[in-house]
Amino acid sequence: MKRIKREPKKFDTIRFFDVIARSRGHSLKEVIQDPSLFGDLIADADAHYQNESLIHGLRTEAMFAYVAGALGHCTVVKQEDAGDAYFEDPEINIPDYRIITKKGENFFVEVKNCHKDISSKGSMPIFSLKAEYFQKLKKYADIFNCKLKIAIYWSKRKYWSLIPPDAFNNNGNCFVISLVNA
Repeated sequence: MKRIKREPKKFDTIRFFDVIARSRGHSLKEVIQDPSLFGDLIADADAHYQNESLIHGLRTEAMFAYVAGALGHCTVVKQEDAGDAYFEDPEINIPDYRIITKKGENFFVEVKNCHKDISSKGSMPIFSLKAEYFQKLKKYADIFNCKLKIAIYWSKRKYWSLIPPDAFNNNGNCFVISLVNA
């Protein structure tokens, strides 16, 4: 697979400033004419960079795309949760990726990291996803009449699993699965 080259400096920069400007009640033109309106962005970026969970999650997402592409069974691996989206019902969560395989399968993937290992009592690590979050991902997939899968990177073991929703156990508040069952 080859990554399609884009022009992030040209397109993403303008989109980024436009999104931030609109969220602050300004036009893109105002921001370009008065860059001081964005002076606090560096401080905001630094605060987000200090969030190790966020940074590790973004790295795990990026790693998934490379792994999925490198396996040689996909025709498309596309980031799904980027750019504007408009929905009649905003109570959804957009999965991280859309995958189309060489066999024609088409599905969405939400990428997660599980940094747990075997407990002191010898039990296998358990991954959980809040039921509300899970249902909002499923709702998005249903809108597109597409399957949903959850990719979990078991970082202590360096294992990946790609799991359909029905493999999880619903305990009411969360959907859970052990490393062994994944």
